[in-house]
Amino acid sequence: MLFGVVTGPSIKIAEEEILSQLEWIDAVEFRLDLFIDLDLIQLKSLLKKLLIPTLFTLRRKDQGGGFAQSEKTRLQCIEELCQLQPDFFDLEYDILPSFRKKLFLSNPKIRFISSYHNFERFPKLDPVLCALFTPHAHFYKIAVHCSSSIEALQLLLLSKKHMNLITIGLGEKAQFTRLLAPILGMPFSYVALKSQTAPGQLILKELQLYRFSILNPTTAIYALLGDPIDTSLSPIVHNAVFSAQKRNALYCKIPCAKNELAECVNLIQQLPFKGLSITMPLKEKTAIITHSLQTSVNTLVINSKITSFNTDGIGAIQALEKKTTLSKKKIVLFGAGGVAQAIAREALEKEAFITFINRTREKAMQLAKIYRCRGGGVELFPCNYDIIINCTPNPDYIQSEWICPNCIAMDTVYQPHWTEFLKKAFLKNCKLIFGKELFINQAVQQQRLWGSSLSEIELEQLMDHKLLGFCDNACLSLM
Repeated sequence: MLFGVVTGPSIKIAEEEILSQLEWIDAVEFRLDLFIDLDLIQLKSLLKKLLIPTLFTLRRKDQGGGFAQSEKTRLQCIEELCQLQPDFFDLEYDILPSFRKKLFLSNPKIRFISSYHNFERFPKLDPVLCALFTPHAHFYKIAVHCSSSIEALQLLLLSKKHMNLITIGLGEKAQFTRLLAPILGMPFSYVALKSQTAPGQLILKELQLYRFSILNPTTAIYALLGDPIDTSLSPIVHNAVFSAQKRNALYCKIPCAKNELAECVNLIQQLPFKGLSITMPLKEKTAIITHSLQTSVNTLVINSKITSFNTDGIGAIQALEKKTTLSKKKIVLFGAGGVAQAIAREALEKEAFITFINRTREKAMQLAKIYRCRGGGVELFPCNYDIIINCTPNPDYIQSEWICPNCIAMDTVYQPHWTEFLKKAFLKNCKLIFGKELFINQAVQQQRLWGSSLSEIELEQLMDHKLLGFCDNACLSLM
């Protein structure tokens, strides 16, 4: 059940918000502690108009609410509100036990939620559960700040162990927990109709991107792991593909730092995830923890075990071969990260000659030894080559004098569409390959690995259409 959360400040404004979004929500939570002008007669009148379930919350300040008067006054208000007979009432876990019991027994038609909120830190969960579970409640809710994806995933696993438990991670790092609620069988989810009432709370437009209304316990989960990933367009293309196939699957974003990766993947395997995209700065470390034969990984398939792949290299080669054959071509890879290595591996298979050039000279030389090719720092410029590929998240660094006239220039960055590197290459009369093409190619290959029923051409066309208008805002990279 999806609750649309309304905050007032008046009943009239709340009514307008609810009626304008009625087709998208299953129920309404009235955050009455945030209302400035609360008229119980008007509220009763509005309840009669609504044909969907209602939830009342009168949260005190120390639990993240807005009710600033005394606890005695609040309890009196709660009793008055119960007389309006909402379908649900949210009461804090530590409210006076005798008061909770009294409400529970005297209002058999109201289903009570026992809730715990912590906006500052991630607490020890066992003591919280002990305090939360009471016989005088029908549902239980934990909403706590998560400083990492590990904490957020631990919270989700908790919901699997207990019936009628809602777990919500607060903050941007845990926003994905809100999307997974119906998949993990949680009875309730919450969405802001206008103003967020908790850090990381989703708005309706975001839920529509993720096809939230169709998510259920049989939905397969796919996700992007990396940091930063806030502006990634991967959810747009992958969820569009799932929608086109009418496939019961969700693609979300999980922020993950390098030092969290191993534990994050371990926890993910205990949840209904079927695949992962891996982006910067995790590709090389993912190869290590999955025992991959490759040095860089950007795709995981999860069944009874994890299988790792890299689609960056294949995607780049597909784009390049539309312009030229690669045999005997001299290719400069600017950068020494995961995407550079993936492209090098595939290009060497095509009998191209590779040179790694990196601002950190030692890293390029190390890769040159591994791939038995040439490598060094920017002192290798100017040099002769047929193709130059920017494999760093910062295309601005490549100087105009380093770009050979009339060569092929490719960027792995797909936002903005025209990077500074490609602008410089255009002035040198180069043939250009934009990052968007590589992004689509590698995403197509990921979908094929995840069992897409669409052909590569169908996937390309669909993704290209979905990206219209998006590829010109922030600077993103496949790195």
